[in-house]
Amino acid sequence: MRRRCDGAVPPCLLLFGPGTADRLLAIVMAQPVAMLPMTHDLVPTVSVFDEGEREAHRHKWLESEKRGWDVGRWGIEDWYRTHWPRFLRHKRLEHLQGRIRCREFPDRDFGMLRDPQVVQRVARQPELLDLVLHRIYDGLANPQLKGGFENLHLVCWAQDRQLPIDSILEILTAINLNETHHLVPHASGHS
Repeated sequence: MRRRCDGAVPPCLLLFGPGTADRLLAIVMAQPVAMLPMTHDLVPTVSVFDEGEREAHRHKWLESEKRGWDVGRWGIEDWYRTHWPRFLRHKRLEHLQGRIRCREFPDRDFGMLRDPQVVQRVARQPELLDLVLHRIYDGLANPQLKGGFENLHLVCWAQDRQLPIDSILEILTAINLNETHHLVPHASGHS
């Protein structure tokens, strides 16, 4: 028997879902990273697993509301299947930019994209780093790309635009979005 779900919309937004990709990109790109505070004590430390589980439950709730009945375990599994890789990459970028500290990523990487010396060493051309980051966020906002752009996509994109491939490779190596590939949801039944 299907249960009817009633209730008010929760005050928080679902991070990834219909219509939120543009809002996500606008929020992330609204302020230059250098303008954000870099006080380590004020930056929250989170677990991507805990955050992911909360997002999966929000997704389940929204899907249940749309259908008018509790979708159950399917709603949780659907979120992990469709949003987990993109969610992890987004959290990785937030960690690198010093916006949020994720305990699953190396602490030495926290805020590295805010360090002018690192930016100068890695990108040599800060505007090139900004261009690559914008392209990565474009990939994260594209629902057709399950986890956003892979490094190969970004290298091909750079070649098409005749950007310096050596610099692009240095940036991609420093950002290391592949750091997220080893993070799989907890064994509590997520797939």
